[in-house]
Amino acid sequence: MLTESKLKSDLNLVAAPCRKFNSNLKGSSMNEAQISLADKISGALKRLIRDKLGSQYKGEAPYSGCRVQEGYFDFLCVECRGSRIRLYLDDFDADSFRADAPEIDELDREEFEAIVPFIAKSAEEEFLAEANLPFFAYKLDLAVKFEGAGSSLAQRSCEHKFYFENTARKGELKRKMDDYIDEIIIRRDKKIKDGREIFVFMDRIFDLSLMDYDEAALAALLEQVIAAVQDVKNRRLLEDFIIALENNLRRWKEEKFLPKFYDILGDGWSKDYELKKDFTRQNVDAGELAFFVRAAFWNIKFKRYSWDVNLARKDLECAAKIFGSAQAQSYLDRGTGELKGELVKFKDADVECLANDVFAQVRVKIKNETADAYKKALNFIVKLLQAGFSASYAVKLSSKAQKVYLPIKGLAPTQTHRFFAAALAHGLDGELELYANEALKHKFEFYADTDGKKCLMSGSYAVFGLALKSEKYFALARRYFEAVDAEHQSAHIKFIEAFIDRYGISERSLEVIVAGLLSYQEDKIYKSLKALMKGPANKALFAHAISGLSEHEKESAAYAVWGKNWQKNLKG
Repeated sequence: MLTESKLKSDLNLVAAPCRKFNSNLKGSSMNEAQISLADKISGALKRLIRDKLGSQYKGEAPYSGCRVQEGYFDFLCVECRGSRIRLYLDDFDADSFRADAPEIDELDREEFEAIVPFIAKSAEEEFLAEANLPFFAYKLDLAVKFEGAGSSLAQRSCEHKFYFENTARKGELKRKMDDYIDEIIIRRDKKIKDGREIFVFMDRIFDLSLMDYDEAALAALLEQVIAAVQDVKNRRLLEDFIIALENNLRRWKEEKFLPKFYDILGDGWSKDYELKKDFTRQNVDAGELAFFVRAAFWNIKFKRYSWDVNLARKDLECAAKIFGSAQAQSYLDRGTGELKGELVKFKDADVECLANDVFAQVRVKIKNETADAYKKALNFIVKLLQAGFSASYAVKLSSKAQKVYLPIKGLAPTQTHRFFAAALAHGLDGELELYANEALKHKFEFYADTDGKKCLMSGSYAVFGLALKSEKYFALARRYFEAVDAEHQSAHIKFIEAFIDRYGISERSLEVIVAGLLSYQEDKIYKSLKALMKGPANKALFAHAISGLSEHEKESAAYAVWGKNWQKNLKG
């Protein structure tokens, strides 16, 4: 067991100013407010660690819960603002501990900065204490922030950052990581245990300082990790891996790669990137650029949402146009190459089809305006979706035929819309139903050429057209409404209006209509539906149709007919 003094001698400390000060505050020239605040911060940190170790991490030791996890936290922020101390254990969450400290408003910036070395020294001591294991990881980024009660923010605030590293614990973790990679990833003598293990492991292999390799070696290792995860044949584990991969790729891009070349304005999800004035391509490391391009490739390959493909495409465009990556340009021109042969390209005398997974785009050129041409194009798209092509795609249609759209007012007249309306006009009901069933398997996916209030989930045009054509497809329409992302889509209200006009009120049509009324979050009143409820027979049918719903659902459905006076009208 390493002693505390041995641990300190192995410590690489970037927080050098701490060593210039005596940790005994009372023997210094500090005033009472300074001494009291420093003591409160030290006490708050001790209580935070004690509470966590006594509850959430009770009985744990380094590597006891996960064979590659030496500790939990590698970030600590001490914020002094508004008469309160706040301690944060990550840089994006709510504070983990808070304590009142009116002394903060008694200090100016210079007085606070005088105790910063003591705060850093206190954090260092807690970081090194063996009794606190496994609270801290082998390293610690410390941020100390202050905002006093003075005049301008610049004059009354400050922020200082420190970095601590325990090289003995770092070396121990590196040895365990090497053993894990050899046993689990390379030789595969054992399988990855669970989601926790994959999250921790992925965080560690993206720690280039710990692993002592560069991005080229990381990319090669990740390909091996991907193979090992897929070999486990556990869907939940694969999902956890994809989340961990996505998170770490994003952190690498935003924290290491892009800041070298861009001035970043804003924070959180609203960041603006401005290329630095002194940027030259010669300053871009070839290995890092290759990894940036590969990261975009992985985000397309393992996409979870439609925006994953959009963001990856933007990264590829940046890599090609700004950084000069030939590989990125190849992906933009021809796709990633993950889907081969006839899956992405089809050509005969009737039709040409070409798919690009980077742009989530299917180009369809109709040579002969026949049912066979559209049938072949539909089959091409269905096979693409079944093979993993993004369901949030758009059709780029080339056709000399007169433009035709579904008989639904208000839908965006996109090329995708036109393609499916033409297929319906050619009587391809069976093929459209097959396509709709496949598209509805991919939830939260929207056609790439619609956005905002006009956005529609994939499969919409086929479902709308078929349901308006025949009662045979009422069940398909109900399944569609059950699958709709009510929070992000309301354009299908236009379809509901067309459906009411087409079928009116009956026991069967109301099953579809009521399902539709519950499939969005807007306050919408249907005048045509209200007019149809003037007869007692139709009103009775509606009351029966909503009788099995919850009270909230009944209210939503009835409101769509009568508005705020729905109770009076429903009973009257």
